[in-house]
Amino acid sequence: MKIWQTSCTRLREHPAAAAAGLAAVTLALAAASLLLGAAELSPAEVLAALAGRDPNSVAARVVLYARLPRVCGSLLAGVFSNEGAVIAYAHDYLRAYAIDCLLTAILFCFAGF
Repeated sequence: MKIWQTSCTRLREHPAAAAAGLAAVTLALAAASLLLGAAELSPAEVLAALAGRDPNSVAARVVLYARLPRVCGSLLAGVFSNEGAVIAYAHDYLRAYAIDCLLTAILFCFAGF
């Protein structure tokens, strides 16, 4: 019990360090989620897909339409809730809504906004 009290006291004394550590772990898990999935993609393919080098490749479609919405949905839903069902619904919503956001941005570029 004393060990637990000591570690909690250390976290209270250094909240910025604890927040930075948790942010680093979150970013590492988000990167791992972009790299892992049913389709085996190398880190170079994932980075190329995120950079938009070849938007018609299979890797780009997997990353942009499956893995990236999963990561964004999990991060956004995790801010508001820790229930698995809420995170799954947020993922489905963002996956269906992502193409609308992209098309709207393209339309506004062509319209001159």
